[in-house]
Amino acid sequence: MNVQIEHPYKRRLSIAGPLRAVGSILDGLSITTSYLFQAPATVQYPRVECRPEPGFRGRLAFSEEQCTVCTLCEKSCPLDCISVTGVKLEGRKGRAPIRFDLKEGACMYCGLCVESCSTGALRFTEEFEGASFQLSDLNRNMVESDLCEARSLMTNHALQEVVR
Repeated sequence: MNVQIEHPYKRRLSIAGPLRAVGSILDGLSITTSYLFQAPATVQYPRVECRPEPGFRGRLAFSEEQCTVCTLCEKSCPLDCISVTGVKLEGRKGRAPIRFDLKEGACMYCGLCVESCSTGALRFTEEFEGASFQLSDLNRNMVESDLCEARSLMTNHALQEVVR
């Protein structure tokens, strides 16, 4: 009995493999050449000023007039980046903020604080340049300093309730 066993690594040469490789290379080159005729997507910042897209989550802006110190933003922040302190003032609906501390270095800009703010006192801006050399510069009180000093100088008689 004469049985011929073909070696498993011995294959016949075919032209199908190299043709597939050439076709794959041509597909890649066609995609590359199509980008040669399109406008570049890169903006040469800072030489060219760019505007963020709608819905961009930039730095937070805070409005003292709209804030009622309900602390929903503080409670909704998963990283405890927000600390709000306020007082009850006569002639004002709700409470007035004395301090609104924001730790921008720890903030991940998830937007939960903006969504939970029922009065619209918190919102995102289009500002994205927030770099700093010191981490302590990223901790900021968002209540204006003169307003904060004026409220803190008020007598205890005018302050009815301190909320933390």
